[in-house]
Amino acid sequence: WLLPERRGLPPGYQELTAAPGPAVLVASRDGREGSLLVHQDVRVWLVRPEEAMPASLEVERGRHVWIQVAVGPVAVNGTELTEGDGAALPGPAALDIRGASGAQALVFDLA
Repeated sequence: WLLPERRGLPPGYQELTAAPGPAVLVASRDGREGSLLVHQDVRVWLVRPEEAMPASLEVERGRHVWIQVAVGPVAVNGTELTEGDGAALPGPAALDIRGASGAQALVFDLA
């Protein structure tokens, strides 16, 4: 549901093997940190918190966040979410995402 920023862009295809860590940038407008290039003002993070290593993200003023839990449960700023749940948060926000081993979520940092 991320639409390209303008019509007529050539189609593209990329693959990514996400690096280890509690929060890995997997897609962005500029391809920073080895992420996939997306023609939209978005940053997509793969979050894999562990009990001993929660994921922390900062969202800038004027941006919004959508969190989609793929494998759960996870707790976002103390609110429990289970597998399949999604949550919207306005920015700016400091996100503290905790979960048991194997938990995974996608965090969409949107303009």
